[in-house]
Amino acid sequence: VGNISVIKGPPKSRKTTFVSIILAAAIKNGCIQNTIRCNLPEDKRKIVVFDTEQGESHVNKVIKRAFAIAGISNDELKSYSEILYVHCLRPYSSDERVFAIERFVETHLGIGLVIIDGIIDLILDTNSIEQSAIAVQHLMRWSFEKQLHILTVIHVNKGDKNATGHLGGELTKKGETVAEVSRDKKFKNISLVKPTECRGMEFADLAFSIDDKGMPEIISYSGENDSIQRRKEIFPSDYVLETHMRALKIIFEKESKITSTAFHSAIIAAYESLGVKFGESKARTFVAYVKQIGLVNTASKQSGNRTYYTLADFEEESV
Repeated sequence: VGNISVIKGPPKSRKTTFVSIILAAAIKNGCIQNTIRCNLPEDKRKIVVFDTEQGESHVNKVIKRAFAIAGISNDELKSYSEILYVHCLRPYSSDERVFAIERFVETHLGIGLVIIDGIIDLILDTNSIEQSAIAVQHLMRWSFEKQLHILTVIHVNKGDKNATGHLGGELTKKGETVAEVSRDKKFKNISLVKPTECRGMEFADLAFSIDDKGMPEIISYSGENDSIQRRKEIFPSDYVLETHMRALKIIFEKESKITSTAFHSAIIAAYESLGVKFGESKARTFVAYVKQIGLVNTASKQSGNRTYYTLADFEEESV
């Protein structure tokens, strides 16, 4: 919290798709696909997304994709209405956009992350030194006074890889972390993410591809050869009953019931502690499996749509 970060890249490089992965980690407040991690303080769990470029329908798709990446079902979306706020600012002027962001930040408590997809639309002239400086000063003041993190998204110049105009230059100077997203030259289905300017330790380069359902998948790919290395496909049925029971014992050791979202996160962590690694989509498969074979039960909270998981009563007999 208290800082600014920048995601830059040319058009159609999938910058917003990468933002979806980060947003998923923030919603979950944990790790996504064993790579992207977010750790917001408990008193700053609110996330606000301001999109200045896309229409409302496209923005909704981006948000739904983030929930899907986080392993959150459509039935659970309502329970996140007090955590995630989304605003489409495309119809408004640059001054109105700044006013809308400032008003929301100033009047809402508990915000930990603000995402501005299309920071360039907060000013009229990206090459204006004065306008660029004022825009970045807004970001610095909001992030400092409210102790929140602001993630911005901006294009790069056509002739080079620098963030657009004086605004891009100011953001690069003031940003804690600047990451570049680009399409791979060999495989257009792959986007590469590299740190370009970081004040602290740089994160490792990463790559992601888009599966047949339009979902991003972080992959192992160096770009040095034509092979794309994905994680070895695993299935819950590959493991003996004792492995599943050991994982569930770890999960329910301290709590007798766990919400659906927390259970998905706990499944990943518990199995990983036993040497079984997988991501969000595979976690859903493992959850369905332990439910199908009767190792866990589900129940809905009467006041709301939230689903809880509990360990089955006959657990001792199953071991």
